[in-house]
Amino acid sequence: MDIDVRLIEERALVLKLFRGQVDPSAAGMFFVGLDPPEDVRNALVSERIPTVLVNGVDPLMRFDSVAPSNFFGAYQAAKILLDAGHRSLLYVTSKLRGTTQQRLRGFCAAVTETSGATIEVCELAAPTREEAEKAVDRLVTGRQAWTGVFCMNDLYAIGVIQALQGRGLRVPDDVSVLGFDDLPFASMMSPRLSTMRVEREAIGRQGVELMNRRLANPSLATLHVDVSVVPVAGGTVRSASQ
Repeated sequence: MDIDVRLIEERALVLKLFRGQVDPSAAGMFFVGLDPPEDVRNALVSERIPTVLVNGVDPLMRFDSVAPSNFFGAYQAAKILLDAGHRSLLYVTSKLRGTTQQRLRGFCAAVTETSGATIEVCELAAPTREEAEKAVDRLVTGRQAWTGVFCMNDLYAIGVIQALQGRGLRVPDDVSVLGFDDLPFASMMSPRLSTMRVEREAIGRQGVELMNRRLANPSLATLHVDVSVVPVAGGTVRSASQ
């Protein structure tokens, strides 16, 4: 399969730009980590362009898609913190999209199943230490008392850890932090970041398989494929009783 890669900023993805970027000879389109706006989605449907969303979903199930198992990956992340005895949890996220909404729902589902467990959701504008300090200062001043933090990805986890350390708190002695994705830098941290590994190669391979399937038979039922998420122990989560 020959693939022509185009880098497009999601906020700039409008129908006019989309039409200017599309190669008329292309047999199909992948959207990787992008949520096409509704007018673009409607154009893909009306023009019958085979489309696969990679790390994305379509609520109306018009396109084949493959993504990490966001709901159950985050459910398992919550269980890691809950099984370690943490009952007051902070969930750090950015603006929610379809995939990260499922991540939040999975985490909340595990929390609601646990007696006495509570969750606060904090939306940050960027994965930076400065943004994370807005949440951390609520802990330092006593307005919150969470002991475990789950971050929607490893970038946010780093920002939170830096903010905690900058306020004199120790990770994981004072606060446990758990990330998501297992990006390469997670293994370079000291201690190693505890996180949830996304099987990126498997997602890419499955995306190609979905496209080949769609090109071979455009009338087949739409598929959404979840790829497993695997815990990576690391050293930033510890028992709340220790």
